[in-house]
Amino acid sequence: MMKITRTQPIGAQEILDRFATTRLRGYGQPLIYERARLELVRQVDPKTLFPAQRYVLKEDHHAVLELHEAFQKQGIDAFNMEGGMLFWKAGEEGPIPFMPPIVEMSREPDGRTIPLINDGMHRIFTAMKLNRPVTIILAHGVPTEY
Repeated sequence: MMKITRTQPIGAQEILDRFATTRLRGYGQPLIYERARLELVRQVDPKTLFPAQRYVLKEDHHAVLELHEAFQKQGIDAFNMEGGMLFWKAGEEGPIPFMPPIVEMSREPDGRTIPLINDGMHRIFTAMKLNRPVTIILAHGVPTEY
């Protein structure tokens, strides 16, 4: 059983500022969200989001469940936070960042725009299985070439 020894919240604006400086791996490492509009959206039904992949790793799902239970003992809702968090686990160096999943409004080949899960698939899958809403970072206007 995981034991969290310390937590440090990170506010919504600081998270959005951090993600605005995120570099894409490859492609010359551009600032992928530099011109995008980023917003923190709470109470999102995970069933309304589209996965970028069609699989979930069982080990990662179980790790999210364990983290959820450890956060619950601290009085923290791992799925619906007001921002992000740094946390420390017993017996390990920290901090470990814990940020909301990233969802991009993606223009699909058929012309539709859908909320595509870019990062955090296992947390969103676990929230869906537990019938829990999630907090996400929603990105609008991500360059289509990436």
